[in-house]
Amino acid sequence: AGVSGVIGMLIEIDVFGYEITILEERSFEAPYPGNPSLTEKLAIVCLFQDEDYDVCINVCCEKDEDGESECSEDTSMDPPTGECKGEPSASPTLFPTQTPEPSTTEPSPTPTPPPTPPTPTPPPPTPPSRPPGRSGSSNGDPHMATFDGLGYDCQGEGEFVLVKDLVAGSSLEIQARFRPPSSNSRVTVTTGVVAMVEGGPRIQVSYPASASPDDSCPLLLFVDGEQRTLQAGSIADGKVNIDISGDTTEVRFSASNVIITMRQWASGTFGCGLHTIVFLPDEFAAGRDLVGLLGSIDNDPTNDWMQTDGVALTFPDSYASRYGQVAYEYCTMYWCLRDPTDSLFTYEEMASFEFFSNCDQDYIGGVDLDMASQELRDLCGNDIACLIDGILGDLADAQQTLDAQAVVDEDRAQLSPFQFDPSVVRTGVSVSILISIDLRGDDDIPAGLEHFDIYRVNPESGEQDGTIIVMLMDNLEEGLFSSELALASDVAGEVFGFRAVPSIDGTPDPNSSLVFTAISAVRSYSDDSGIGGDEDGGGTITVASLEDTNLIVQYSWPADQNDLDTQTSFLDGSVGFGCFPSNPYLEFSGDNTGLGGEEVVTVKVGLALDDEAIALDAAVDVGLFAGWYSSAGGSGPALVCTYLVDETSGLEIPETRLVLPVDPGTQSGCSSTAVGKVEIVISAAEASVTLSALNLLPPS
Repeated sequence: AGVSGVIGMLIEIDVFGYEITILEERSFEAPYPGNPSLTEKLAIVCLFQDEDYDVCINVCCEKDEDGESECSEDTSMDPPTGECKGEPSASPTLFPTQTPEPSTTEPSPTPTPPPTPPTPTPPPPTPPSRPPGRSGSSNGDPHMATFDGLGYDCQGEGEFVLVKDLVAGSSLEIQARFRPPSSNSRVTVTTGVVAMVEGGPRIQVSYPASASPDDSCPLLLFVDGEQRTLQAGSIADGKVNIDISGDTTEVRFSASNVIITMRQWASGTFGCGLHTIVFLPDEFAAGRDLVGLLGSIDNDPTNDWMQTDGVALTFPDSYASRYGQVAYEYCTMYWCLRDPTDSLFTYEEMASFEFFSNCDQDYIGGVDLDMASQELRDLCGNDIACLIDGILGDLADAQQTLDAQAVVDEDRAQLSPFQFDPSVVRTGVSVSILISIDLRGDDDIPAGLEHFDIYRVNPESGEQDGTIIVMLMDNLEEGLFSSELALASDVAGEVFGFRAVPSIDGTPDPNSSLVFTAISAVRSYSDDSGIGGDEDGGGTITVASLEDTNLIVQYSWPADQNDLDTQTSFLDGSVGFGCFPSNPYLEFSGDNTGLGGEEVVTVKVGLALDDEAIALDAAVDVGLFAGWYSSAGGSGPALVCTYLVDETSGLEIPETRLVLPVDPGTQSGCSSTAVGKVEIVISAAEASVTLSALNLLPPS
């Protein structure tokens, strides 16, 4: 409304530091916010900024060859930067106004003061969240991770099949181009991806053959073989949406929700590369016959190496085979394209299939990991991919590999029905891992499914350990099976694998379709990497009162460890194996000397209040101690869980549970290693309970 009097005039104004000329005002009708059945008149102020764009408030319009532009409410800009976003805002923040009338007065020699700049338009809406599904990836030079989590290297040169559906009538195929940064390089990197997905055009995102970090690694877009400008927005009549955020380009096929995410990276050693993640919705796990470098989707990583017809090959049960010549020969023999008619790629002028193809090159040789410097080992630990990239490149290349790998680890953990939170951990800290299997909404759950037995799996060989370490229970009977497990790693690059076996009508069924294997469920990262949280668990809960309330302290340890002894102290008493004296406010479940299990202490806070043993507005601590009985041989972290229960009914009070991973000591009598404390603060208005750690693992 503030600019309606200047229509048809050229007035220069300063908007967010930009010298901009008002060209015209346009109006259109839009749904009224909160009531789509109503419309209101909205105005667009069209502004001129530079030779390439007419920039409008809430709108940016690319000029055509004749210098004309067409402003539309369907595209938005981000003032003050003027960056074109290419997608509509959720609800445009335009000026409500009456339909403008042409000015009938002569312009004043002194221009009308410029309008107050509008509130900056928010960025375009976040793309729709992904449906349930799986992801596989090709990172670095290139390090592969299948949909089921098997990691290996494929340093071949040429064009390769990432994933292909063999089912008749399906057009799903995604290919990647791997190129060496130099003619004598022992590695290759992903420099292009092309995809055919039913319901969409053929989409290719790739670097030109001459791309280098010196020219900022420009990306090219091809749609059905025709080169287009790579920019955010909807293409091919809405069949594909492209989102660009910083160095990341996401291609989403609208009909199928297949998503390809490519993050650009550049290195003086490795040139221009694409960290690539392929997401397939759950429908591609059923009724499909998937093959390629990213394997199949069946919750079993041990069958992810396969022939082109999908027949499984022998599982590569050592890191040497997955990161050396055996892996090279696997990917080049089965998945490197040798026939140009099989390629989906479009080629620039002076390039061809033959220019990129080198499937039959002999394996040049591996990398001697003993060449790693101490600084590199401090960063990578035992992570082979990180060490390789750091030896061939530098510390920045190694860090790049870890960053990309952590993204893949977290992405896979969030998508798989067999989930681990967190899946990325820091060395030197005991961590509580929430393990869960989400079967909510699954109509094929066996009627007699009681729980899942969790076993450790050797992440290198894939072999299952014979001891159940924890059981996942569906406590709410809604199809979500879960439990917590304490983990600690003292060396970076350590990988933890697990297998879940369902127990149906009291009998484990290792052949069930509900067996889940996560060969790379949790991975540890060094302090130097900056990856992984520093959280040590615990927290604070607040309730109105602790009258008639007990605090439960539960110590638990995995079933492959033996005899954890505990001590819990409160006021002037102490309970636990070999611990004394007790008092009326502590009740101990007894000494558990077995493999796995728990010891439980009831702290009678309500009774202590009744007896006025606790004063209002003062803090009182519950001391937590734990240690492995020396002759039993137990080791590793344990968990402490606290929660409140109603003194009369014995029922747990909702939303009062706190969990803390701890690192016990070793002793032969009453445990003396302080692992945590519970601080209780009671006032007339409310009460708080805080669980916190007192010790951490020493840094590696």
